[in-house]
Amino acid sequence: QAPPQGRRRTAVGNPEPGGPHETGTPAVDSFLARVEGRVQAVGFRAWIWSHATRLDLGGYVRNLPDGAVEVAAKGSPRALEQLEGMLWRGPPHARVESVHLAWQEIRGPERFEVRP
Repeated sequence: QAPPQGRRRTAVGNPEPGGPHETGTPAVDSFLARVEGRVQAVGFRAWIWSHATRLDLGGYVRNLPDGAVEVAAKGSPRALEQLEGMLWRGPPHARVESVHLAWQEIRGPERFEVRP
């Protein structure tokens, strides 16, 4: 899913033309994302948790000291792509400015959790 107009998307993992990331099919079944903007103290972590849980994903969401939010997720490629789109939306009071996402193997819990 493309980012909303005027917002920046950085994807790392398989950027070569025709590679799995370009076609929308990730090469791995997990990603690590950094979401920037007004994403703390607006219910962003709980909102992502609710969607990740509904999508049956494992991993975590946590606040970072610089005001960004980190999301590590693993599961089916289709569910991960749906969650990637959710990272851009956020809850009503959030304002997502950028999402830096890397398709990579992650270590995380089997059930999605919220971390401080």
